[in-house]
Amino acid sequence: MKRLLLALCAVAATAFLVPSTALAVNPHEVPSNPIVCTVVATDAGPAVECAGAIAGLGTGAVIIEVDVALACETRSGANQPGGHLQATTEPITPEHGRVDFDVTTAAAECPPGLVPVVGEEATINVFSAATGELLFTTTVPITEV
Repeated sequence: MKRLLLALCAVAATAFLVPSTALAVNPHEVPSNPIVCTVVATDAGPAVECAGAIAGLGTGAVIIEVDVALACETRSGANQPGGHLQATTEPITPEHGRVDFDVTTAAAECPPGLVPVVGEEATINVFSAATGELLFTTTVPITEV
């Protein structure tokens, strides 16, 4: 009986050693601050800015990544070789399980004679800064300003 009690105590104590990011049971977009992605003009070319809030992330630091399809279109529009625009945040520590973010990709640049064309959707990924584990992903339409 004493051994069983010791074994149960050891199991209970081990449960408290679980990293905090494992407690992120329900990451989700915050309805009152939804993720919105827009094309923004820069001197170097178009970029994409995504802003919003994600909750249910626990207390461990996270990294937010934005990935957008990019094409360098020929002037006739007949050919659009693919590429990507990306942006990644530094680690962000959630406050009460929530992060608010505003991330802008690098400007879309194409070789001379080609026109940058930004895709219709952005993929937002949230990773644990400690483990690299994917905690949340969503696809958001990109709007023109």
